[in-house]
Amino acid sequence: MLNRFHVWFPGGIVIGAILGWLIMDVLGLSWQVMVGALFIPLVIYGVLFFGQKFLLPNEFS
Repeated sequence: MLNRFHVWFPGGIVIGAILGWLIMDVLGLSWQVMVGALFIPLVIYGVLFFGQKFLLPNEFS
């Protein structure tokens, strides 16, 4: 399962670079909009992790 995340690592760099280029150069928006775009995956990851149960280390269980 972890392999799927590693496969998308280069894709994320490319997608982020294209998004940054579109925001800054093509659309001419400010750097604040580009920083605000970072919250999109943050919210997605937050929704994915919400409700997940994580294992405790052996000394605490």
